[in-house]
Amino acid sequence: TLPGGDGPNRSMLLQSGRYFDTVGWMSVKLDDNKTPRNLEFSRRYLDNNVPTYMFHTGKKHTSSFHTQQGEGITRHIQEMEKSEALTEVFGYLDSDYYLDREEWNEKAKNNHSIFDFYLDAVEATLVNNTMSPNWLFLSNWGILRGDIYKGPFTKSDFYAISPDDKSPFLYTTVTRDIADQIAKKVQDLEREEKSGSKKTPMPRPETLSAIQDESQSRFSLPQKSTASGRTYGWVTEDDCGGDGDDTPHVPIPQVDFDLPGRLPVYFWRKNYESQNLDDSASVHLIVTNRIGNGRVPKALKELGVVFEPNLLSYREDVRQDNLLEIYINKTFPSSGKDKA
Repeated sequence: TLPGGDGPNRSMLLQSGRYFDTVGWMSVKLDDNKTPRNLEFSRRYLDNNVPTYMFHTGKKHTSSFHTQQGEGITRHIQEMEKSEALTEVFGYLDSDYYLDREEWNEKAKNNHSIFDFYLDAVEATLVNNTMSPNWLFLSNWGILRGDIYKGPFTKSDFYAISPDDKSPFLYTTVTRDIADQIAKKVQDLEREEKSGSKKTPMPRPETLSAIQDESQSRFSLPQKSTASGRTYGWVTEDDCGGDGDDTPHVPIPQVDFDLPGRLPVYFWRKNYESQNLDDSASVHLIVTNRIGNGRVPKALKELGVVFEPNLLSYREDVRQDNLLEIYINKTFPSSGKDKA
């Protein structure tokens, strides 16, 4: 708050787009601070990319905009990418896959849902049908945290959208009637655990608006035409009135995962739904490591299941850190290219 008699009327706070989507810029017209009155503030939310900065600094060529220090940092990042093989291409995707554009629905497959993409990878790469003639795979949405796009998919992109977790997937054997209840039970338990304390909303991964290069994790949204001629991007809402965005955008469609009354987000797939499988038939319940060491055992106990203290490792060769690599490499081959 600036010195003066009006307190909050002489203060200003900017909240720019999350994940560095936009950068807040503010100016204030100061007075002599002798008469109590409001100050005049101006603010703009700038898209975080080089063309925006070049426009506002009056630079027409990148050669006059880039600095030696900035170029040095760029070279350091590129060398690190090379040394860590971050530009290694796993495959070339033929579509975009989104985290939270639409609700995930078990009954209706969405060809652009990253949840369904991951479940396809599980079914094709993780599940051993000889070992598991009847199976159900279950995960919370924490295993995924961003969109992926058509084109080359690299190791860097994997790190951007999924934790680098070398843990194995876990499993246990249950009867069909238990398998059919487990997803709802785990969701209910998580909601009950969080209902007693003030919940801090989990930040939702959003598509970062950045300059394109050949890496998935740096792609902008596809430039889709709209009636207004605007492109998708961050749309700022603040209490100042008017439009503070330097470049107007159409808001990115997004499902709110944290609406009151909504069950926590989990996704799952089973291979026995269309079969005439008895309620007492055995089903392999396969889960991610995090929930397999937490809520799943608790849910099973509440459903009356007696089992070993810990779930078992499902496979040693297909883990949480290489599932997508194996699947994409096999299903979307890179046609001999090995660099993004």
